[in-house]
Amino acid sequence: MPRKKKTGPQTPEDKLRVARNAVTHGMMSSVPVVLEFESVEQWEYHRNAIVEGFDPVGYVEVWMAEQIAILMWRLRRVISYETQAITLYNEDAQFDFISKASDLKEADRPLDLATFAELVADFWTHKALPEGDVLDRVKRHEAHLHRLWIQTMHELEARQARRRGGDAPLARLDITGLPGE
Repeated sequence: MPRKKKTGPQTPEDKLRVARNAVTHGMMSSVPVVLEFESVEQWEYHRNAIVEGFDPVGYVEVWMAEQIAILMWRLRRVISYETQAITLYNEDAQFDFISKASDLKEADRPLDLATFAELVADFWTHKALPEGDVLDRVKRHEAHLHRLWIQTMHELEARQARRRGGDAPLARLDITGLPGE
């Protein structure tokens, strides 16, 4: 039996709704909000404040200012993710501490001062930061976004300087790879 072909939206309302799919979802989205965790209203406020702050003229300058807003929004998200990763790791460490103490109690092993000190030392040794590459990945992603943000800022400022009749160097010194960073 042949399958029925999809016919797409039929009503004018449905056609209007799906017309923005490419902009609302995917690569062409101008709203980088994760609805489960972030507010569209906060994004709009953030975006408008950034764009107004740069006082862009023309399509390209507006686009660059919006890119800066997106990169700053994403940097904020990375910082939030890092905080949550550390918080969850610490909650797991606390749970492990309590579980180990309970296991000792269930085994009728007295919780003497030396055993307690060992548990506390183990807890503090593993508590500070998550192990593995979690924070390394966060740090790399944050550095990548920061470089893009700085580059876009420089390009927008150079474009605005040229538009106003000022000098703007075509090349800039990239200090992101210097030793000691």
